[in-house]
Amino acid sequence: MASPEWQKQKQVLEYKEGVWRAILQRAQELRRLPPAKQGSQAVQAEIKQLNRNAGMQRQVIADKEIVQQVEANRAACLRTALSSYRLCIATGNTHDLQVVYRLCGLWFKLSSDASVNGALGDVFSSVPSAKFVPLVYQMASRLDSSEGSFQAVLKTALSRLMREHPYHTLYSLIALRNGDVDGGAQVQTDQGKAAAAASLLEELRGKGPQGFMQAIDDMVTQVQVFIELEKAVKVPRNAQGRVLQKQVALPGSVRRRLLAVQHAPPICINLPLDPSCRYEDIPHVTEVDSVVDLPGGINVPMVVRTTDSAGNLQKQLVKSGNDDLRQDAVMQQFFGLINDLLSSSSASQQRQLSLRTYRVVPCSPKGGAVQPQGGAVQPQGWCHAAPRVVPCSPKVGVVQWVDGTQPVGDYLSEGAMKEGGACARYRKPGNMTWFECHQRMHSSKPEQLKDNLLYCMAHFPPVFHNFFLERFPQPSAWFTARTAYTRSTAVNSMAGAVIGLGDRHLNNVLVDLATAEVLHIDLGIAFEQGMFLSTPERVPFRLTANVVDGMGAAGLEGTFRRCCETTLQALRSHKEALLTVVEVVLHDPMYKWQMTPVKAQRRQQDPIAADGGGAAAATPAGPAAGAAAASSGAASSAGGPAGSGAAAIGNADAERAVLRVKQKLEGQDVEGGVAMSVAAQVGKWLQSAQDPDRLCRMFVGWAAWQ
Repeated sequence: MASPEWQKQKQVLEYKEGVWRAILQRAQELRRLPPAKQGSQAVQAEIKQLNRNAGMQRQVIADKEIVQQVEANRAACLRTALSSYRLCIATGNTHDLQVVYRLCGLWFKLSSDASVNGALGDVFSSVPSAKFVPLVYQMASRLDSSEGSFQAVLKTALSRLMREHPYHTLYSLIALRNGDVDGGAQVQTDQGKAAAAASLLEELRGKGPQGFMQAIDDMVTQVQVFIELEKAVKVPRNAQGRVLQKQVALPGSVRRRLLAVQHAPPICINLPLDPSCRYEDIPHVTEVDSVVDLPGGINVPMVVRTTDSAGNLQKQLVKSGNDDLRQDAVMQQFFGLINDLLSSSSASQQRQLSLRTYRVVPCSPKGGAVQPQGGAVQPQGWCHAAPRVVPCSPKVGVVQWVDGTQPVGDYLSEGAMKEGGACARYRKPGNMTWFECHQRMHSSKPEQLKDNLLYCMAHFPPVFHNFFLERFPQPSAWFTARTAYTRSTAVNSMAGAVIGLGDRHLNNVLVDLATAEVLHIDLGIAFEQGMFLSTPERVPFRLTANVVDGMGAAGLEGTFRRCCETTLQALRSHKEALLTVVEVVLHDPMYKWQMTPVKAQRRQQDPIAADGGGAAAATPAGPAAGAAAASSGAASSAGGPAGSGAAAIGNADAERAVLRVKQKLEGQDVEGGVAMSVAAQVGKWLQSAQDPDRLCRMFVGWAAWQ
């Protein structure tokens, strides 16, 4: 149905229908002419010509019948598939991973069909609700204030999910309700969706038992505390706006509000999913540190430390300002699903392939909190494997804090001028410094970029293999760590290539100091939006000299290439499930992923220009930078993304993003292209990632020579 041939046939049919309507209209006009004019030679000739075209009606009718039959057969096949999936998920657990995503994907496509909605209503009432928890974000994003069978079934299903698994689902509803909280003009909010979420939340609160009502109130309280934290905490700055301290006091009022939460767990805790829905002995906050840490950054994120009733220390990184954590939340859900798919593949299980993930809880339009997991995901069952991604509103959120990790960029080159780190420790006489490479590339003319990059790479040898010698001196530990690094780099590379993940400078790649696994952070540039930065990104993932150096003498061959092929094979085998997650961009009213000129300027910042507090000045690296800066004011004056016509443009962009992911999962470079094998597709991506013609045109702060 989506093939070019079928679309062309429909266009021809529409053209014929238009011609036939014109013939009928002209025939009616001729009949209304006076008898004297009807008898003229010219009119009679025209009438004969129209009569000769009368056969077109039969062609149009026949073609329409064919189209209607094909569409009816398609709808019948979809309903049959829906019924079969319903029976499969109701009678066993073996194929839950594939079936749940495909079932919901078909439901969303046939949402206007009342019979399909009725069938899904039976599914949601008879199948254990835990099976649908991973898709609560996709389901909630389709809420609105309209009436109809789809909305009725959707609200009933969400009500059951949130009553039986409140700690895994309610944050999605709170986020939808908070869609317009402190968002400003840059946040486009569907008021109908926000109103529907508020209505459902109030309905849940009014009809639930006392303990459930208290849990809702406590979860809302935690979200509100983190939304207001930026205003509550006083951060001292100098005249230039630079942060002066690494710690500041946490106001007593904030501590008291967090300590008053007794019926909900800490916002970033990873509770196991309980199919019995009992959720007994849920930990709650018992102690809140009197100070918050300021780790540095443009928007001054804050680390809040709490202790729960089980005695566990919880660190939450609260982010606000221009950081949009909703995309991180969707990316973590995507990565969690990839872990589920890898755990279901015997080849990937044999190689212990997985992605390091962290929990993201957006709370309001301008901030959030983050908290990465301490170890690699070890899936025990598909409902439990994916990290809980619980959005709370567009731009404020909580992210798990990363303990025991270090940015690869800091290990290699640290300091304001990148004069420290391993590159400095192991530099030999005659080799260039990081700053010298930066200056050489920054001052290069376009025709000199490739030659200068090759010169820098020849005089700035990679040193990342020393990380394993320093951290893992025992041979067996060294081999285990290097293997874990190679495998995790392969999985991250393939996942990043499929989703179009950009902005992979080495400070966004963390390495675990205990296991050497890599963890990617700051996932705000995805769906190939890096191509629209001031200096477009031209590589599918980062595979520069130091990244390859950590893999040992074999480099890209052997372990790395085999793990890439195994990962991509697993992803291509489950493209329907992956596309269901990606398609959230079409329906989430809070999700703002398209690149804007202001966002592009903010993203590409030269580390040499950064101050000690984490702020940095944008350094244009090409003619596109000036154009982006000039257009940012025009975009603001025009109302930015919320202006008229932006919704249609944004939807078209989202359709394009989903199409590109689908093409990659089918092995195609462009629509209609020849599908490549897994090995050929991996080979092409590896070649592109190391192509000096592409690398030399990357943004200078990306440090392609490193």
